[in-house]
Amino acid sequence: MSSLGLLATQQARRLLTSWPVLAAIAVTALLAALSTVLGIRLLDARHERYTVLLQQLVREQTRTTPADDAHLEPGLRVIRPPSPGLAIIRGSDGSAPTFWDFAPAGVQPTTEQDLRNFDDAGPIIDMEFVVRVLLALLALILAANATRAVSPGGALVGLRSLPLPHARLWLGQLAGAGIVLVLAWCAVAAAAATVIAVMVQETGQRDTILELLARLSGPALLYLIVMLGLGGILATYFRHGQSQYFAILVSWVSVCLLGPPTVTSLARVWSPVPAFDTMNNSRADVYAEEIRKGEEATGEALAQLRLGDPTPVTAMSDERHRDALEVIWTAHTSLARTRAADVQEIWDRQLRRHERALRTMEWFSPASLFLRIASDMARTGRQDRAAWSDGIVRHARCVEATFFDNPARARLRIPSPRGRRLAVMTRHQEVELRALPQFNTGALVNAPLNTDLALWAAILGYGIALPAVAVIGFVRGPDGLLPTFRRRPRNRTTRGAS
Repeated sequence: MSSLGLLATQQARRLLTSWPVLAAIAVTALLAALSTVLGIRLLDARHERYTVLLQQLVREQTRTTPADDAHLEPGLRVIRPPSPGLAIIRGSDGSAPTFWDFAPAGVQPTTEQDLRNFDDAGPIIDMEFVVRVLLALLALILAANATRAVSPGGALVGLRSLPLPHARLWLGQLAGAGIVLVLAWCAVAAAAATVIAVMVQETGQRDTILELLARLSGPALLYLIVMLGLGGILATYFRHGQSQYFAILVSWVSVCLLGPPTVTSLARVWSPVPAFDTMNNSRADVYAEEIRKGEEATGEALAQLRLGDPTPVTAMSDERHRDALEVIWTAHTSLARTRAADVQEIWDRQLRRHERALRTMEWFSPASLFLRIASDMARTGRQDRAAWSDGIVRHARCVEATFFDNPARARLRIPSPRGRRLAVMTRHQEVELRALPQFNTGALVNAPLNTDLALWAAILGYGIALPAVAVIGFVRGPDGLLPTFRRRPRNRTTRGAS
């Protein structure tokens, strides 16, 4: 065995016989198991809600009477099934739409929080939090202890008498800390896998979650290497004990704990985007205003054609003037949809600009990069959300072309005090709904994972750069790259001395 391997093995043995290290690993594994239990319960609750929504959709699709809401057709609803990865990584699934409704004014998504009689008691922590925060803290502390042990005045300073370069001594200690981190991750993964094997009854779902847990090992260990390098840098440039612990604490809180939410907040400040409810209300108001104008124009046309006084009627019964009235009505409904689409497009541009700003700021946060990779692997992140949004937009175009363009021939009120009472969307027969192109949910659920190589390259760059900077600083001393943060001795020369 080489000298580096021997040093790493001895350091790993020394750490694994230390009860504080063993206690930290045990507590982390226990928290991982607890978070997995809560995640599986959340996944079961989402599946129950998904089943209820599917049953409601079947009832709506077999109904032959028009919908109660003239601007909403429940039979066209698209429901998003919960991802099995939700059991271990929650990501941004809680804020993603649970289903989408289609109306002439545009698509109307609904999130889980908008549903009544449903308690969404999600886990406080998940596996991503365990790695990003808890194991990262252990990595910072182990790297600092390894650096301090072989430094002048350290517990293992006697190793400096060996005929080995000091950098190899330090790399051996750091490699031993890395071995302990790998074993800690194995303990955490084993605790989560045990819970999954016991609580998840469906074989296919259990295998999917366990496969995700295994694939999570790559980004998790790469992120922990980044934290080892960061801990080595802090221990190199902060030699004093109190200042070193303070630097580790500040770095842990700012980089690991508050890094992702801080990046998100900065992106919102840099590129703000209005809330969806604000845009949806503006879109509905614009649509209702133009529909009201269509009602008034149709009523005036009826009055001029002497089809009766302008009182509410229920049908365009005169075949001779039906085409002329439909031309007027179709023009206003098309303009209403165009204006509503313009409001939607403005909001979409702001959302894309915000996404670019958020993605740019994530390059400066290793914790945000790990969060993005892990949530995308579990299909609970922004990549899966964007895929569903694109699929919904394509489906909405098909719905508009085959269903909403059908002219309304019933329930017309002229003049109508409320534009929303107008049935611009009608269903004459059940076959018309079934003839629509069906949304292919399986294509999105079973689509191959699109690995973002740029994110992996960025976190791999951190994993190479930070340990390299730590090695240079340890070999050349803290003055080799940056000014040292130590108290300089005062000049005690007397005033009278020359």
